[in-house]
Amino acid sequence: MNEPMKLVFLTDKLTYGGTPLQMVELASGLNQNEFEPYFIALSDVDDRLQDILLSKHIPVVQIGCSNWTKPAALPAAARLLRTIRRIHPRIVHAFLTTSNVLGAVVGKAAHVPVVITSHRDLGGFDGKWITRANRWTDRHLANVLTANSEAVKQIVLNETAVERKRFEVIYNGIDLDKFAQQASSSDKRSELGLRRDDFVIAMVANLRPAKGHEVALRAFAEIADKVPQGYLLFLGAEFDPNYSEKMRQMAQAYQLTDRVLFLGARNDVASILPACDVLLAPSHSEGFSSAILEAMAAGVVVIASAVGGNVEQIVDSETGYLVPPSDADTISTRLLELFLRPELRQKLGKAARDRVQECFCVEKMVERYERLYRSLFRSKPNLG
Repeated sequence: MNEPMKLVFLTDKLTYGGTPLQMVELASGLNQNEFEPYFIALSDVDDRLQDILLSKHIPVVQIGCSNWTKPAALPAAARLLRTIRRIHPRIVHAFLTTSNVLGAVVGKAAHVPVVITSHRDLGGFDGKWITRANRWTDRHLANVLTANSEAVKQIVLNETAVERKRFEVIYNGIDLDKFAQQASSSDKRSELGLRRDDFVIAMVANLRPAKGHEVALRAFAEIADKVPQGYLLFLGAEFDPNYSEKMRQMAQAYQLTDRVLFLGARNDVASILPACDVLLAPSHSEGFSSAILEAMAAGVVVIASAVGGNVEQIVDSETGYLVPPSDADTISTRLLELFLRPELRQKLGKAARDRVQECFCVEKMVERYERLYRSLFRSKPNLG
């Protein structure tokens, strides 16, 4: 009997958020008779995610370096090299920019046969030099590049000029069972101080300008008088105090401080979403939104800007709505229509959940990654 294929998943941080959660779902879902995954985190590790992995007998190694431009990065890189050599994987699959660079460089130094780099957004969020380094390693060291949407793939192709055949698009996946097992929405509304007949609009995104919170606020303000029982929930970490204060001042200027709730970072989003009527995703830039997938899985209608991977997730007017970027007027029109027509909310929400089941469930994501890993193994029969 052949031994399982050893894989190293390399990430900048193993913290509670989009990409790390997708990595945990992937590693947890792999066929353990065929694959033996390991996790290496360059810096922070969230105890909750580590516990999930350890419960699946997936080892987690923390390198403990968050700044790779300082002298302390050299011994950290040496630790990373020793760790990869000790594991002796057949494939290193790196996620996020710094991990892409280090995974490619250190992976090749450790004589790992296959290095995969991953791209999860449309760019512009990382420093100039690390982005240039990532583009170079993509061209010269990575065997395969993956992206979580066609939009992300096209951006990277334009910037790197790598051969299209080296690129694989694999959409994020959602565990539908997690949403089916949630407590009743009325219980969650009561916990949040909301009533059964309130019209609840949510936005799940860390508070930063690229996510378009100000657009959501303007749209909500336009319908506030017509929907007196309407509430807008902001769920997400507040990393930029200036931007967070700006949003609170906007809510105050609209006289909506009692109806715009800043709930901060939450680990119970899966139970909050079924208690909502609509999810807003007015991002100015988006690779492939986990928040949109989670809302669709929960049967919640999504109104999203027609940017990036959003147009691949939502079928406009069938499973949700796509609107032009920064178009608060169109968002407010859609919100009012959904408020007045609960049967439409139900119809679109069911169609959204069906689309997740068909295209974006975690089982399909895992299946496609397993197929990729097997194809790489067959193309290099002397791996390991």
